[in-house]
Amino acid sequence: MRYAAQQRHAADRFADATWRLMATVSPLLMTGDEVMTISEQMNHFSNRFGKEVIVNNTTWRYYRVGAGAPILWLTGGLRRAALAFAFMERLATRHTVIAPDYPPVQTIDEFITAFDTILQTEGIDTFALGGQSYGGLLAQAYLAHNTKAVDRLILSSTGPADYGKGWLPVEYAIIALVRLLPEKTVKNMLTGGLLKAITLPEAERAELNVAENASVVAQTDAESSGLCLVRTSPR
Repeated sequence: MRYAAQQRHAADRFADATWRLMATVSPLLMTGDEVMTISEQMNHFSNRFGKEVIVNNTTWRYYRVGAGAPILWLTGGLRRAALAFAFMERLATRHTVIAPDYPPVQTIDEFITAFDTILQTEGIDTFALGGQSYGGLLAQAYLAHNTKAVDRLILSSTGPADYGKGWLPVEYAIIALVRLLPEKTVKNMLTGGLLKAITLPEAERAELNVAENASVVAQTDAESSGLCLVRTSPR
């Protein structure tokens, strides 16, 4: 259970960096008569379909969108389901999609209790269960907990719930590294990885580099003036 909490803390660092990065590289898209960036569309999706429920003094945000056979969709380690708003909107043309965000909880049991509460709140008894990446591990755990309620299981880019002891030293090392590195370093590493993985026109790539440099300068100025943001997470 402590290992799961360490995974969540490490994912939190990557999640925040990725969210800001996507806001930087988002192309302009047309929605109705308005031009919206991808990050603005995420916020629009979140405001329109987002709901909240409190489970054991922790606020869980989730999204309900669409109509039809229900699917509980569990997002990956970035923990913000709204990042996949376009995917969920397409899925919602035939299904009722329930997709939670993940607050920084410490145990798998807390996830399962929250999923139970969300489903009960929405009046859903049986459903398809889907999970992507880390969400696939959560989906397997939930399936073991409530087998009768799940009529099918969909897994994407994930693996077995038990990696085996051989992988643990590597995973612990990665988690420790992410926890120790400064946020600016994590963000720069993530930016570099995404730029290698995606193709951007030179003008947009240059614009991204300018924006990233401006972000680093702004953060440095804030730190030097004694103004900073502090995140607390269970360890």
